[in-house]
Amino acid sequence: KKNVIYSHNTSSIMICSTLEDIFNHGLSEKFFGGLKSSWDFVKEFDFPGSKNMINKILIAPMIKTEPGKLRAFICFILNDKTLDLFTFLECNTALVNEFYKRDAFLRDYDLITIVCDLLTPLKKVRFELNIYDAKLDNGWPECKLENIPNTSDIIGVGSYQEVEQLNSRSQSQPQSQPQS
Repeated sequence: KKNVIYSHNTSSIMICSTLEDIFNHGLSEKFFGGLKSSWDFVKEFDFPGSKNMINKILIAPMIKTEPGKLRAFICFILNDKTLDLFTFLECNTALVNEFYKRDAFLRDYDLITIVCDLLTPLKKVRFELNIYDAKLDNGWPECKLENIPNTSDIIGVGSYQEVEQLNSRSQSQPQSQPQS
């Protein structure tokens, strides 16, 4: 399909990996006698649609680890264009403070504002990421360096035309036919 970003696309892998890093940065270490995880944090979300997403992930038998469940959640929010969750986090400081240290990315209002600004153009992108993939337990697919687009292609996406250009570059190019 044209203008769709799939799970194996280098840009989607980089976006998903970055979002995972944001969720994992600066987690508090103790939580009722155990370690806190970013999945524990996500399960506490209460913004529109989050409980439905979380329940679908919880009953998915192929995703067994907490990191895999967080990755599935990231795929969900991109597929469903639920990127306003970071705005939700800006307003829900009590929840963020409960799970994260003072120097955590999610506790820095200015950084979250920047993330919100950077994610806004992605609402125009159609993602079809595989949410129910057992491989999410092991991490994101590996990116090959030669396939990584310029940073400006990912961060600088500001218009629908730029998104279309990014999508068209990420599609596999047909091989040229030898001339006879």
